[in-house]
Amino acid sequence: MRIKRTLAILICISLVMMTVAGCGSSDEDGALYEHGTDTPPGNTPPSGSDDCDDCDPLEEAEEILRLLNEQRGSDNFVEFFREMMFEHSEDPGGLLSFPDGYLFREGDMVSEFFEATTGLEIGEISGIVETMYGYHIILRLPIDYDTSPISPQGHSPTLRQLAAMEDFNLMRLQWSNALELEYSPEAEDIDLAVIFENGLDFESSFSGFSPDTVMITAGDFSLTWSHIFAFLFPIVSEVFQYHEASGVEVDWNEEAFDDSTWAELVLEYALEEAESILTLMYGIQQNNIVLSDDELQILNESIEDQIERHGSKEAFEEFYRDNFGFYNFEIFMELTSIEFGIGALVDSLYGDDGSDFPDVRVAEYAEANGYLMAMHILRMKHNHDH
Repeated sequence: MRIKRTLAILICISLVMMTVAGCGSSDEDGALYEHGTDTPPGNTPPSGSDDCDDCDPLEEAEEILRLLNEQRGSDNFVEFFREMMFEHSEDPGGLLSFPDGYLFREGDMVSEFFEATTGLEIGEISGIVETMYGYHIILRLPIDYDTSPISPQGHSPTLRQLAAMEDFNLMRLQWSNALELEYSPEAEDIDLAVIFENGLDFESSFSGFSPDTVMITAGDFSLTWSHIFAFLFPIVSEVFQYHEASGVEVDWNEEAFDDSTWAELVLEYALEEAESILTLMYGIQQNNIVLSDDELQILNESIEDQIERHGSKEAFEEFYRDNFGFYNFEIFMELTSIEFGIGALVDSLYGDDGSDFPDVRVAEYAEANGYLMAMHILRMKHNHDH
């Protein structure tokens, strides 16, 4: 069980570019792909590929290369290569998932493929490149900044979005360094063994502190016990579920991981979440972000729809209290408004889905991270296990 999460997930899901595909996962793509060498489920070989046991794949690759060389230098060579790829290539994962080519870096592809691509100029094709899968002819392409790199999780953010997220993380670090965090004496007295001695009982969990007890301050901002409890709740729930599945009682003072007790790990996680929220609130302030009337309307309509589904505001409040740790409706609204504000902050900096992040910055990111782009034609060795 992974106890500690990273803020990258928060950025991906809660804040950022609302349609970034990287928040999900799918089947692994690409026969050449080092992290997943099987054909993705549901993918079938293209109609142009054959399954001729008597054919020599090397001879077939050499004939394809001869035809390509005849067209080398023509104005529509890339399109001709693509047509030949769809007619002759036996890499169904690549054809269906990456029809415009693979965007990758070292370690993503088998080494022979990577090294051959590195040795090509943009627009140049390789000779026959042999790998464990078969025989390849590779065409190196200019990098498309709005293409997603191959990923062990399947779909991922585009290169432009990845570059924008790295920039945002650096900006968050600057905001964090500018903040002077101050923990109250009460924050030093948080004892999870006492707070959760009756399990996730909401009333007893609040018996030690007033909901409005200030725990952390940073400039103009502060977070109370109600906020900290909301950050604690999901991870505490996970700890209880983990122990329940194991058939043992939670001992908060028991060593969990890395010489830390369960109480230390969980509290560290919650306080990191709190510090991250304070940092992002500071970023919102520094960039003068105010929710627009349209954004406020979307927020309010979303809340009204949820209240209507629960039957009443009281039932809605009870549901979010018991399932997500929100002490009351005001805390829910405050944290939800912050989430909307973070989304508005990211949009103001990078545009919708990161679309305003400039090409020159994406190019710098691509070069710094060693990205290449290529399409290829593969004739498989017959003894390769599909």
